Amino acid sequence: MDRMRGALVGGFVLGGLLLFGGGLFLIGDRRLLFSPQFELASTFGRVTGLQVGTRVRLAGLDAGEGLEMRIPATPSERFLVRMRVREDLRQLIRTDSTAAVQTDGIVGNAFIQISVGSDTAPIVQPGDTIAGNDPVEFADLIQEGRETFRTVS
Repeated sequence: MDRMRGALVGGFVLGGLLLFGGGLFLIGDRRLLFSPQFELASTFGRVTGLQVGTRVRLAGLDAGEGLEMRIPATPSERFLVRMRVREDLRQLIRTDSTAAVQTDGIVGNAFIQISVGSDTAPIVQPGDTIAGNDPVEFADLIQEGRETFRTVS
């Protein structure tokens, strides 16, 4: 009876360890921890909705995550956002590629969309900085509409 009980406990512990290892692997795979990556940076005037860990996409494909947001020293400077991007996508990111803050739907989560560069531009190197496009906010559109209406009337 003690042997049977010991075997059941051992099987239970082994099953728990296998489940834990599988879950760890799935989480690491989702966060792209097991694929080769390189760092890239971009600058933005506004970082509405961005956080550390924000998804980075290239042409709609999950390509990495945001690592850091550096606050500018003066109001005239821009925020620097460092990103980690999959190495196998590096040949698509060129020096003329741009990064833009976008959202899923109207009120969805923010993410960074990197545009595919042109064939003639050189491939980015790890640590390079690409141009950033500031997000268009709904409040800005309303303000612009008011100014246009005032001008017309």
